[in-house]
Amino acid sequence: MNPIYRRDLKINRLLYIFLIFVASFLQAQNTRIGKTIYQETDLFSLFSNIDEDKALQLERMTALEFHNILNAYRTKFRKKTIFWDERLWLASRNHNVYQISVDVLWHNQPENTKYTTGFEPTDRVHYVTLNSRDFDFEVSENVAVSGELFSKIIDVEFANTLSWEELVIKAKEDALEMFNLWKSSNEHNRNMLDEEHIAHGTSIIYNHESSSVIGTSVFAQKQKYFDPSNLNLDFHSGWENNFKANYDDNYQTNIESPNKLSSAISKHMKSFSISMARKNMEFDKQLTNLLKNAPKAENDTQLRKRYLKQTYYFGLFRLSKYKLSQQLFNKVYTNEEFYSFKAVHDLKVHISTQSTFKDAKKWSGNLVIKEDSKEQFTVSLKTITFVPKK
Repeated sequence: MNPIYRRDLKINRLLYIFLIFVASFLQAQNTRIGKTIYQETDLFSLFSNIDEDKALQLERMTALEFHNILNAYRTKFRKKTIFWDERLWLASRNHNVYQISVDVLWHNQPENTKYTTGFEPTDRVHYVTLNSRDFDFEVSENVAVSGELFSKIIDVEFANTLSWEELVIKAKEDALEMFNLWKSSNEHNRNMLDEEHIAHGTSIIYNHESSSVIGTSVFAQKQKYFDPSNLNLDFHSGWENNFKANYDDNYQTNIESPNKLSSAISKHMKSFSISMARKNMEFDKQLTNLLKNAPKAENDTQLRKRYLKQTYYFGLFRLSKYKLSQQLFNKVYTNEEFYSFKAVHDLKVHISTQSTFKDAKKWSGNLVIKEDSKEQFTVSLKTITFVPKK
């Protein structure tokens, strides 16, 4: 074989492998809606990619249409309109995913089954909010399916075949169909008109292959503190008029929680713990001791010396098999970015792209969140890992 041709072939293979790696990396970082369960801290990742995700766009358009239909219906009966809540939307969507996976329309989810997020609707809301108990009272739930009963898949590619005009038509049709199904049932209709409900989140998804539309709507009772979400179509400017509300806003009063900051910090911490727990690593107390009173800047040699001074012969034996490695993360976020959990998204990217996290066997870390006087937040993470020597 010609040496030049052989070299070119090798380069092409390396380029091919590199492109596959890049494509896999980008796919991992850009969350696309699908047969997946989500928590509140996933919202930033979901919406940051919505411009490229027609399936998610269709779901949001359908949700907005239903929200308008529901509030127009409540206005007709002189009931106060209710707010939209993204956390309730995720709880609804998670339940849709579960029902599709088991081919059963049901209000309960038995434990130890795939896609389970809680036995009862209230449990599933607590799952979404990372057990923060943002909702003090029990929630109500509507479920329904139109057409054939599922087929254990969600058709996320069908939306890609539709034009914008066709997406609008389908969103309106599916929302109205689900509304009429619930309106025709006395119990479901009471939930839609209940005066004690302050907010809802409704997920309507579809399966083109089985010609089915499935919907779940979760309603929250009046809370002492409540911070409503904003449901809009900012992913496609100008299309809001196609979903213009035909009712007068008559929202209920709401008071923002005084514990909003502490709750957000707690969710950041819990999300980080969940991300690290999914890694095949063991938490190490010796590394935790090493992190205490650690200097802000330290190279690997200084880190190694400090570890040996702390552990003596035990550390020398361990360092014969493992290499100490530290990872640093430090970013400043605006008030809006922090409360939308952009930091959680960035931390997940940081954890997934650090090669030492992939190979490490033991770890410890320290996540610090500080609010400064300019309504900005600094999120700092320092981790130390033991990586096997090759």
